Amino acid sequence: MIDLEKLKNNLSFYAILTTGRTGSDYLHACLDKVPGILVFTGQVFIYNFFENLEKDFNTYTPEEILNLFIKKNKHLFYFDEIENKKVNLDLNIYKKRYLEIFKNNDFNKKNFLLSLYLAYHLMFNKDNSELKSIVHHSHHVSETRNFIKDFQNAKLLVTIRDPRANLKSGIVNWIKFDHIYENQKHFYFYLRRIREDLNFALKTKNKLFIKLEEANENTLKVKLANYLGVEYDKNLERATFLGEIWEGDKLSNLKGFNGKYNSGVKDNQWQEFFLPHDKLILNFIYNNYRNFDYKIDNLSFFSYLYFLFFCLFPMSFERKLFSFSYFKNKKIPLKMKISNFYFYLKRILYFYKVLFDTIIYKEKKL
Repeated sequence: MIDLEKLKNNLSFYAILTTGRTGSDYLHACLDKVPGILVFTGQVFIYNFFENLEKDFNTYTPEEILNLFIKKNKHLFYFDEIENKKVNLDLNIYKKRYLEIFKNNDFNKKNFLLSLYLAYHLMFNKDNSELKSIVHHSHHVSETRNFIKDFQNAKLLVTIRDPRANLKSGIVNWIKFDHIYENQKHFYFYLRRIREDLNFALKTKNKLFIKLEEANENTLKVKLANYLGVEYDKNLERATFLGEIWEGDKLSNLKGFNGKYNSGVKDNQWQEFFLPHDKLILNFIYNNYRNFDYKIDNLSFFSYLYFLFFCLFPMSFERKLFSFSYFKNKKIPLKMKISNFYFYLKRILYFYKVLFDTIIYKEKKL
């Protein structure tokens, strides 16, 4: 018989937060087969699921809520196209293990989240007595904020990367996957999240930052194991899901070989992608990444002056959206063409907010 309250008291809780395309799935996959760690098949947006329920959570039975969760999150149970994962869980066994948990435990939101992980663990006949930690891949700030509110002693694993390489990957790889992402809304979202997600992480008490550029280093793997409260294990060196080799998501140009880290991610030629104007603007908005020894210049009087006047102008990757040829293209919906102006205005206002915050408030340090 499983006592969830006792298990919650014995487990340490962790959440994986990404700051863009920074290797959070690689980190997650490296924990897949590590003894003592409870993980699931992918990113679990549990709080978004709760918020979109048609009726109060407490009006559902455990079986009803699980069936609804599976229906809304098929990528976690069958096949995840974007993440390039074949899951194909045996749902009969999974549901059986899940329902067994609630024979003797209260049914509430926190227990439901824990049971999703525990049922996955138990369906492979693994022993739960040796469990030390649960690692929840919350991915986004909103999900992470709710998770650490529910589990107040939870710690963070924050994946980061040179912000300019991160931005290039977030722009180029998404557009290659689907040209619908070539719009100002997506550019604004990525420009903002790389800074704001980091700021959120810096304000939390317990966190470990994992740089993508160092994600394969043995010293970091050992540090990670110690942080998670488990013994170092060779499985930390290979990315797998359900024990199967994971080569990378659908967006990645560089695939891992046999689950190993691909060192090509250390340099994605962002220097050639961005023009000098772009680099000066990005140097300003991402200056807080200097905390992690990325080659970002200190802000000077010229930096402030340049940003004040020239942040109004489009960066190289934005210019196409306001070109004559773009507006002539009948394949692009008029609604998107108009929305580009709206989100460009939001981008300008956001940049001035960054300027104001940088002048008035001290940047949060490590």
